[in-house]
Amino acid sequence: MKLEGKRAVITGGAQGLGKGFAEHILESGGQVALLDVKVSLGLETANELNAKYGQGSAIFIQCDVTDKERFKRALQVAAQVLGSYDILVNNAGISSHEDFEVVLKINLSAVISGTMFAVEHMREDKGGRGGLIINISSAAGLMPAPMEPIYAASKFGVVGFSRSIGPAVESLGVKVLCLCPSFARTPLVTVHLENEDFRNFVESMGLMEVSEVVEAFATLVEDERNASVLSITPGKKEYRFQKRKANL
Repeated sequence: MKLEGKRAVITGGAQGLGKGFAEHILESGGQVALLDVKVSLGLETANELNAKYGQGSAIFIQCDVTDKERFKRALQVAAQVLGSYDILVNNAGISSHEDFEVVLKINLSAVISGTMFAVEHMREDKGGRGGLIINISSAAGLMPAPMEPIYAASKFGVVGFSRSIGPAVESLGVKVLCLCPSFARTPLVTVHLENEDFRNFVESMGLMEVSEVVEAFATLVEDERNASVLSITPGKKEYRFQKRKANL
């Protein structure tokens, strides 16, 4: 999909990868709605993007993706303000938490809810214009992660859901894609680097910059391969679970 003139909604858009995805879309001539539970940071990011890319380029909507009704309403508001949306990026996520159900709600249940809400908005048989849904998983959704088993479970779920729902909604004009980055320099990762075991693990795999993940995101969106899963690790992008694996 060419992003010029496209409108995107990004959950967890106030910082980190979400902000990086937003900047790429804006640089490509699109508009973005940033959904995040962090109000001050979200407003600051939207103001920063509007100053850089022009007023009206970005809007911020407060949203807790674990509250299904508020999430649905936030997407409706985004559609009203932007005049519709062509892309949903389910990016909001957390890692460690004392309550494993919170991890599952944010990392998996909200991805499912957002996808289903977006399908209803985009489906061509009910007046929609079709579109893309990009679900952000993790390298921990492709391999065991003994340090974060609940996080891994949630991210494995995102991969399985995305691969399964994509073919089911393609006839409606909707495609579902999945991105699986390894560690990147985001607040989600850096907040845990004081833990020596975690830091050693990150160093063994390598720490990517946000720009590297955004480049993979751009590849995924441009290729538009329905139900595809693109993994990104330092120096390597690779489609997974394809009939023909492609090293890019």
